[in-house]
Amino acid sequence: AALVRLTGSARIDGPSNDAERLAALIAERASDAARRGDYERAMKELDEARRIAPEYPLVHQYRANVAFLMGNRELAIEALERALELDPDNALFAKNLEHLKSGGAAPPADAAPPSGADDR
Repeated sequence: AALVRLTGSARIDGPSNDAERLAALIAERASDAARRGDYERAMKELDEARRIAPEYPLVHQYRANVAFLMGNRELAIEALERALELDPDNALFAKNLEHLKSGGAAPPADAAPPSGADDR
């Protein structure tokens, strides 16, 4: 249940260029690794996705998810703050960031599944 909450997208815009499309594919591989419990592999994939498309909010959202699952709240907060800088009107980013900063156990369950990345 928590994994579903934490691996959901944040209803952000879909990829808008080739770099973001590639980063989204890599982020999906990372999400698959996280679902298998291979958080180290997931974070490595997301580091690569961030290198390719550093301005793509989805990558930072996924990094926050994996960091949280790894028990690294500080990195999760940092990644969500970056996602929010890139997409300041994203209510789910803001809500999850507030929740993490307040010491909540997990972000709220209303995140869309990864296939909803094109929805806003």
